[in-house]
Amino acid sequence: MKYTKYTVLAMSALTLGTVGAKVTHAAHTNQHAVSAANSQEANAKKATDAVHALFANKEYTKLASGVTSAKVDAAEALVHKYVLTYKDSQLLLSLCNSARHKLSNSSDDASAIKAAEKVVDALFTDRTHAKLATGVTAEKIEAAVKTIEKNVPHSNSNYQRLMSLCDRTKSFSRASNNDSNTKNDIQKATDAVNALFADGSHTKLAKGVTTEKIEAAQKLVDKIPTSNPNYVELRNLCTKAKNLLNTAIKNDVKVATKAVTALFADSSHTKLAKDVTAEKIEAAQKLVDKIPTNNENYQRLNDLCQKAKKLLAENNDPAVKEAEKAVFALFSDEAHTKLAKGVTAEKIEAAQKLVEKNVSQSNNNYQMLMTLCRKAKILLDNANTEDKIREAEEAVYALFADSSLSSVADSTNSAKVEAAKDLVAKNVSVANPNFSRLWNLCLKAERLLEASGTIRPASSEGEQEAIDAIKALFSDDTYTKLSDKANSAMLKKANALFVKYVKPGNSNFTVLYKLYQKAERLLESSNDIRPAASKEEQAVIDAVNALFTDGTHTKLAAGVDRDKINEAKSMIAKYLTFDNRNTMILYNLCAKALELLN
Repeated sequence: MKYTKYTVLAMSALTLGTVGAKVTHAAHTNQHAVSAANSQEANAKKATDAVHALFANKEYTKLASGVTSAKVDAAEALVHKYVLTYKDSQLLLSLCNSARHKLSNSSDDASAIKAAEKVVDALFTDRTHAKLATGVTAEKIEAAVKTIEKNVPHSNSNYQRLMSLCDRTKSFSRASNNDSNTKNDIQKATDAVNALFADGSHTKLAKGVTTEKIEAAQKLVDKIPTSNPNYVELRNLCTKAKNLLNTAIKNDVKVATKAVTALFADSSHTKLAKDVTAEKIEAAQKLVDKIPTNNENYQRLNDLCQKAKKLLAENNDPAVKEAEKAVFALFSDEAHTKLAKGVTAEKIEAAQKLVEKNVSQSNNNYQMLMTLCRKAKILLDNANTEDKIREAEEAVYALFADSSLSSVADSTNSAKVEAAKDLVAKNVSVANPNFSRLWNLCLKAERLLEASGTIRPASSEGEQEAIDAIKALFSDDTYTKLSDKANSAMLKKANALFVKYVKPGNSNFTVLYKLYQKAERLLESSNDIRPAASKEEQAVIDAVNALFTDGTHTKLAAGVDRDKINEAKSMIAKYLTFDNRNTMILYNLCAKALELLN
């Protein structure tokens, strides 16, 4: 179904009729709201009342007397300012638009429109609007525009026509003034353009010409009518000046870039090139300063000059000199191939810390000084190589049972292998041929430990506790049968000690873990009641055993009934958990007792 625009407006109005009521109702029911909320509701009602006041009837089909465009605009402004809900604001704005439409077509505005037409017509000699009337000024034209704005709604068809006539008067006014001003404008523009060049042939820019000066001349040229023959010539000269300036700037950028780049040792601009001085940096800065500051290259090149100054200042810093002196003192020759007498690891470390503290990583000398510190360490390591290698060899060979190096010694464990590896890493340089040999022997000892399948000596008290706890689960060292004392509590304790003290990589990790798993399987497969871990558990065991005549659990004891069996089951549920193997064994015995009872 289609609705006419009036039907839609009527429907909107009927819906909107409740807006004021809603606002009033909210004000009464929300008596305890803050004063800000009351103020908002009052303002919303004010906006609603202003919109309603535009119409003469509740159906919103007829405008109230005295309604003007200004009143409609004022009501609409109140809606925008105070009505917050989307639905209410849209309904009110729809009524404002309806009022504006009715106003534009009403006879009430006809006289105002006529008045505006009269003011506009007075700007011309006749109704053809082809020529300005005598005495028309910019002020009169502006007054006519204001009259149109005041009297004629924007939606009225006369609004655009009258505004167009005002625009025409402005163009007529400019045309009359242009003739008298053109000669003066041409002379000013010509002088400004000629000043951009160093010669009359306009082939070379004058000294000090900038983009701003060219743009200023261009603005003077733009005042000349485009139909004037001087316009194109002067315009072309401005373009030529721009091209010459752009070419000059490109050349300045190229020269400056080359000079700035030469200040640095690498493309990352983190190190100064060799022999860079303050004078060289200043010369490069002057070349950069020739580039306009708004050029895309200026900031980058200027920043690099500042960076070069900073790096040079760092190189000349007394703190940097102090670090250099400390590093150079580590060597006995300028080639830095021999250590000075009395150099120790501590002195090298102190020199390196001084470099790290006093010299920025961006400083030219940072990497060179750090390299010399590393070189000093290598020279010192080489000086002590034989004794250190011998110490490492003794530790590695001690891992094995004999000189064949085919089996590990009985005392060897993971801790001793790790200690030997640490000694090799500490005492033997990676570049030394002995490093690979000794390291591989350590790895071999690790493999032999892993393959041995026997428990190795503990490397800590905690590890020994874990070993003892796991071994205690078995009846002997064959690890084929559970100890008579083994129960779920002992298994749980052994697991906790194992997890806490035996870590992956420990030679005992795999063998102990496998023994733990074996004990766990044996316990799970056992149907014998395991020793109690508490008085409560023993009481439960005694209660279940009391259901039978003997330990074979094949015959019920005298006087056993369902209540006693259930009482035993209740004790199991109360005192035992399902991670205890006895729980299921005792439950099964209770079930067996029920079967025998039945």
